[in-house]
Amino acid sequence: MILEAKLSLGLVAVRVITRKGAEELINHLRWEGYGVTDVPAHGAQGDVHVIFTIVQRSDLQKVVKAVKEYNPNAFYSVEDIREISHGVVPKRTPPAFSRKALRLFRFQRKGK
Repeated sequence: MILEAKLSLGLVAVRVITRKGAEELINHLRWEGYGVTDVPAHGAQGDVHVIFTIVQRSDLQKVVKAVKEYNPNAFYSVEDIREISHGVVPKRTPPAFSRKALRLFRFQRKGK
């Protein structure tokens, strides 16, 4: 798990709870290509929006930055995801340097 966190591999679920209107945040996340589920709910202090999205761990800081920009007082939590079955999850495109690094580990037969 430590290695996974350091390499920013895997998926995380982000849950945002906000009392302020969440339309701008929802529209921004959808424009960025994230699948977003918005549920109107009633919290301890009144009506709230609960926003769920699953993102690549490498995109987490970008999503948190958007939450803080559009809803600075929102409550958010992040959870590790081990497995998903269906949904809208942006595909991770490996950086060019990782493809080059993988070539270093290719095994070659002797005499070729």
